[in-house]
Amino acid sequence: FSFGHGLSYCEFRYENLLVKAGENKYEYEVILEVTNLGAMAAEEVVQIYVADLQSTIVTPEKLLKAFKRIKLLPGEKKIVNLNLDYDSFKLFDRNYNWVVEPGDFCIMAGSSSEDIRWSQIITIQ
Repeated sequence: FSFGHGLSYCEFRYENLLVKAGENKYEYEVILEVTNLGAMAAEEVVQIYVADLQSTIVTPEKLLKAFKRIKLLPGEKKIVNLNLDYDSFKLFDRNYNWVVEPGDFCIMAGSSSEDIRWSQIITIQ
């Protein structure tokens, strides 16, 4: 099974996804709405993954950087806010230093590492 895989009696819809830049160039807020489409109360774990698209070293395809468990009644919709910071984008470079290299990063939201419902590319200078 993929990371974060879980079974539920309900289906969830992800919509109105937005990545907002913060005051610092490494701060981002991921905002999305999750709706319970099922007939019973259920829990969903919203997961945010980050992929470095232009790193100078080999990095994983995607890394879990934030998550939030939410409880939803039937038909209920909730706005979920998750924050990313410097640690969400850093890598261990060839000189054994933690750095954030300038370039493009893919921010992904979903209910598991294989069930990505949305993605957006951001650029960090």
